[in-house]
Amino acid sequence: MNYVAISVSSMLKRKGSVLLMIAQLVFSFWVINHAFISMDVVDYQEEKLFATAEIDKKTTLRLVVSDGEDTEWFADRFALLEDYIKTIPGVTGYGSFDTTSIRPGHLPNQQAYLEQNQRDYAGTRRENELDTSQAVFLDHDIYKYAKWKVIKGRALHKEDFHKRNEDVIPVLVGYHYRNVMNIGDRFEMNIHDQKIVYEVAGVLAQGSEWLSGNDYITDPVDNLDNFIIAPFCPLIRQSEPMDVAVRLHNTFVQLDSTNDYHSVATAIKKKGRELGINPKLITVEEELQAYKDSRKQTSDFTLFLGMFFLVISIIGVISVTLSSIHARKHELGVRMVTGASKRDISLLILFELGLIVFLSAVLGVTLNYLSERSGDPSVHHVRLAIFAWPLYLKIAVVSAVVILCSVFIPLLKIRKLQLSALVGGRD
Repeated sequence: MNYVAISVSSMLKRKGSVLLMIAQLVFSFWVINHAFISMDVVDYQEEKLFATAEIDKKTTLRLVVSDGEDTEWFADRFALLEDYIKTIPGVTGYGSFDTTSIRPGHLPNQQAYLEQNQRDYAGTRRENELDTSQAVFLDHDIYKYAKWKVIKGRALHKEDFHKRNEDVIPVLVGYHYRNVMNIGDRFEMNIHDQKIVYEVAGVLAQGSEWLSGNDYITDPVDNLDNFIIAPFCPLIRQSEPMDVAVRLHNTFVQLDSTNDYHSVATAIKKKGRELGINPKLITVEEELQAYKDSRKQTSDFTLFLGMFFLVISIIGVISVTLSSIHARKHELGVRMVTGASKRDISLLILFELGLIVFLSAVLGVTLNYLSERSGDPSVHHVRLAIFAWPLYLKIAVVSAVVILCSVFIPLLKIRKLQLSALVGGRD
């Protein structure tokens, strides 16, 4: 039997009921796919975090100060706390990073720089800021977390992170600037009315990434192809209260082992009380778990909703299929008289249902992709990254379950029908 031609012809005759089944299933697959994405996003972001930075979920901790503020009073006390943290036994690293926008001045190839930014920023909200670049300022202990590869020039050295404001400070530039900023090129920035001079020391490999300065867990990582990586200098790191408040959000402590956690956390809390502030440590593992817990309720509800609509759709598909079999008794009987077996008829019904479910699944996933693509650009990058084979495999499994559940009762109905009853039926 030519199952494709027969199935398509039969579906066209019943296009009203078929379209209704497809509409129900498309909505169900859309909700199920949305739930799978919500569940997978957390795992994806966790994997991306550890793929981007060489951190340990148990021994890398973020310093949180609940009463942090952009005042001179707080900045002075926080500076004292920082100095103290670096002396605590068991602390092997301490530092911050800050992602911001800068305006490099007096570049040797200024026109080439503007033209490169015009290409990179086209169609983005930065297309009118061609004379600026994104920059990551960081301390040496944070730089050690990075997994960057330098393809030209040299990497940054420890002494580069101890430069004075009046020194020439080495920087790394992203891959797109490889022919724009040459090794040894210098540029200037005016920061708080003081001139800081930077010199290009190396070029990062294409596709290098770093953690988001807004939220290192939930936000997409930054592609550094058009970024500049620079060590903190004293003027940027702590000359203004606002500078301290901004980098406080991304300040980390590295422990030698998990056994040091209690003593270090206690010492920092005690020192904080002496200074009149409230610092505490939270492990990367704890922050990841808090993020997972915050997403779980929403993901579970969406999955339940998708399963509910899927069950309703399956019931609808079974009802429509049984009605179709009853209405096509004469047609099916004629096919059996001309040589088709009940097995052939069963395969025909199975193929029709499979085709309907397949089309519905494809449409549901496609609509979900388009809705994610048109969503908030600050988060859609992460969700779109989930559209890959693992997600498609889950949808394929759900599709197989839908087909098996939908076809079981109709096939039993066909097995119980007698040839005389089939031939006596009417279309």
